Amino acid sequence: MTTEFGGVTGIYVPDKITKQFIDATKHPKHKKQAVYYQADEDAQYSATQIINLSEVEPYVAWCPSPDDVVPVAEVAGTKLDGCFIGACTTAREDLNLGALVLEAGPEHGLKLVPVGKREVVPGSRPILRELRDNGLADVYERAGFEIGVPGCSYCVGMGADKAGRAEIWLGSQNRAIASVSTAVTVAASSFSMTITDPSPLLGSFDHERLHSLLVTPRQHVTEAQYVEPLQPLHRPAEHLPAAPTRSIWGCGVWIAAQDGNASAY
Repeated sequence: MTTEFGGVTGIYVPDKITKQFIDATKHPKHKKQAVYYQADEDAQYSATQIINLSEVEPYVAWCPSPDDVVPVAEVAGTKLDGCFIGACTTAREDLNLGALVLEAGPEHGLKLVPVGKREVVPGSRPILRELRDNGLADVYERAGFEIGVPGCSYCVGMGADKAGRAEIWLGSQNRAIASVSTAVTVAASSFSMTITDPSPLLGSFDHERLHSLLVTPRQHVTEAQYVEPLQPLHRPAEHLPAAPTRSIWGCGVWIAAQDGNASAY
């Protein structure tokens, strides 16, 4: 989502949870070739923003512009023709949270209306396999969602995965081909096919269960060991390319999360 912030590159500092995930992958090269970096202590930033995550409310980026953002409360009740959860930016946690919201909905009196289209497309086959192993794929199917082939799907309108002309969709993808929100907002909205605030449902499910779904069991979790970037190779001047007449600098966003706050630099 860095592009929507106006940046070219977004960087999160990897932590022990990141390392635990990589260590649990099956391919040995993922473990052996993983290198962890963090910003230098004296790094300089053009600006620093601290966001108190406890004060964040659900939002919707209104199609077709990702910067046309409004609180869910302001557009609640808007009728939808389709709900989409998936693509690469809808990660394991989002898909798990969406399923837990779908489980909690009926307990809060939400009923599934027999209209509209509901699609869920995990970003990769391992994530889909994990959803099936955990029983969450069944939760999506019972809630009326069709599970598509892992990939981009509605995010870029691939193949048949496109909204119909004049249809209004709410999706959790990162491109504003449909109006964009979080997976939990899409899940809550899928019951009545109207935009719905998911907040009442988020505190009702078992958060220990969510944690168990996200954490891969391992005997020992170690901290990530950060390294210094490799120094550039020194080559004779005659082998170096000619110096450019102008320099073009990209911009990026460095994001850190700690103690309930997210900082963007």
